[in-house]
Parts: sequence; C-alpha cells; structure tokens
Amino acid sequence: MSSQTPDIHPVHTALPLGNLNALRVITVLFIGMGYASTMPIGPGAPELGRHLGYDPSWFGLQVLFFLSGMMGWRSLSEGRTGWTYLRRRMGRTLPILTLYTLAVASILYPLLCQPGSLDAAGIGRLVAYVGKTISLISPGGVMPGALDDAAYMCLLQGTVWTLRWGALFHFGTLILHAIGMRRPAFLIGLFVTALIGKMALVGAQVWAGFPSLDPIMPAAQLGYPWMAGLVVWALRDKLPSRAWPYLAVGVTLFAAGLLNYEFAQWTPLIESLGTLAWCAVALALLHIRLPVIERCPALALPIYLGAWPTIQTILYLAPNLSVGALIIFSLAVSVALAYVVWLFLRGVFKPPAASQLNKPRTA
Repeated sequence: MSSQTPDIHPVHTALPLGNLNALRVITVLFIGMGYASTMPIGPGAPELGRHLGYDPSWFGLQVLFFLSGMMGWRSLSEGRTGWTYLRRRMGRTLPILTLYTLAVASILYPLLCQPGSLDAAGIGRLVAYVGKTISLISPGGVMPGALDDAAYMCLLQGTVWTLRWGALFHFGTLILHAIGMRRPAFLIGLFVTALIGKMALVGAQVWAGFPSLDPIMPAAQLGYPWMAGLVVWALRDKLPSRAWPYLAVGVTLFAAGLLNYEFAQWTPLIESLGTLAWCAVALALLHIRLPVIERCPALALPIYLGAWPTIQTILYLAPNLSVGALIIFSLAVSVALAYVVWLFLRGVFKPPAASQLNKPRTA
C-alpha cells in the first residue's frame, strides 16, 4: 500500500474573483458620476452617460445586485450555515453604514441644517432617523431642515434605501438554499419568472398608470439581476473561462436594446437588455487578468455610502462648481474617505497593546 496521499484537485470554476473588488469600485464610481451630474439640477434631469433611455446609476445599481446575488449563492454553496451567512453579511455592511450615518447626523447635518433645526424636537427626529437608517427599518429618509433649498433637498443619504432590499434578498436567498431549491434548472426558472414579472409590472405601471405599484417596483427591478447572479454561480463550471464570449453577449444585448429603443422608443424590455448587457460586461472584466487591480481593497461599500453626502456637501460649500469639477472632486474625496474608513475598520488605527509599548527593543 502506497504511503503517499492522493492528490486533491480543487473544484474547477470558470469565475475568477481576483478583480471583484475593483469591479465593484468601478461600478460604484459609475453610479456616483451619474448622481453628481444631476445634483445641481434636480432628480428629473438625465444623468451624464444616459443610454437606452436609462441613467447609468440605475444600470450600475442593478449590476451591484447581480454581483451580490452571485457572491451570496457562492457563500451558501461553500457550506456556510444560515447564521454564519447572515452574520458575515451584517458584519460587512452594518459597521460602515453606522459610521457614515453617525457622521452625517453629527457632522454634516449641523453644518447644513437651517437655524433652529437642532432644538429638542429636531434632535429627537435626528436620533429616530439614525435608528431607522442603521436598522434598515426606513433607510434613506429625509432629514427635515437640511438643504431645503437644494435640488435634492433633504436627502443626505440618498443611496441607503437599496440596502434594505439587499438584506431582504439575502434572506430570500438563504431560504431558497435552506429548503433545497438549489438545482440550476430551478434557479433559471425563477430568474425567467422574475424577469417576465418585472417587465409586466413596469408595463402595467407605464401604460396603465398604476401608481399603487410603486412600493413593490424596486423588488421587481432589482430582483431579476439578483436571480441572474444566482444562476451564474450555479452554472459557473459550465460557463466560458475567457472574457470574449461575455463581451460578445454584452454587445449583442446592447445592440438588441438599441434597436428596440430606436424603433419602438420604449418597451419594458429595453431596461432588462441594458442591465443584462452590463452584467455580461462585468463577467468579462472578471476574466481579464490585471494583477494591479487584483490588489484593490474593498472600498465599494464605503464609496457607495459616502458619495451622495459628499457630493451634496461639496455642492453646498461650492455651489458654482461646474458639473465636471463636481464629479472629479467629489468622487476623489469619496474614495479618500472610503480608504480611511477601510483602514480604520481593518484596525490600522488601533493603538499597540501596552505589552508591546513596554517591550524593550532588540538590536
């Protein structure tokens, strides 16, 4: 009998993840660019880079949900229990959300609010805002008295509302996995159902004018890219291992969306084609080997949470900035703040232990 142990071959995956942090950062900067381009004008203006009739920030947000769905299914497929899965997600999100919300409430709001807004009643509302935002009970609400004259008025954390939907989708993903709904065919069926349901709801709202659908529209519009992420990870071993097939799919979907947009002007399919095209491009970028960007730290979430209040504050302090200058300056500041937060949460600013301070130096 041989004394050698058999070789253990790793499971093949066609989805390298070395570029994932950089991809998320690029996507978030894409979203921030769109936000900054309309901050001086108001929410009804088209964003810089608008295509297929939709703003780049909206497409970028859906790509983030696609990537989150993919990585969520990966975590569960690796055998993590329900509590471990949720704890890891909360551990990545809540500390950053808490830091930014407390900074907005304690630093930015006193700077930007109207005189008299910080009376006893105002402080009570502010404390309630902080609690509702951090707990995701009602994230992204208004802060009365702040930026009342600005185009976006009281929204100092305009992106936070998406985190609640992300949390709900994580719970739903966990339930799917826990009850054994793990076969790729089942996930594909759910994705197709979500896609068709989303287009039906959007069509009903636009053509029939159903305003009552507004509360559930984000779930429909963000749910199908999330399900697409689940499908991609479930089929990872059967997918191409090079970038060009994904780029070809992305170009094809963009072309179909463009034809639809040019000849039909608008249908519920256009947004879906654009979103899935960008998801295909994201998969292509994961397959491009660039060692420099593989070292990118996990800055996407702090940039995402910091960009909106940073843009609003800079615009308040320098209202005559051009749109281009506002985009460049605000995103640079957002990235710098995100890096500081990332370092802080990694413990870089933690002082050395007393035992280390008193330890004699060796030659």
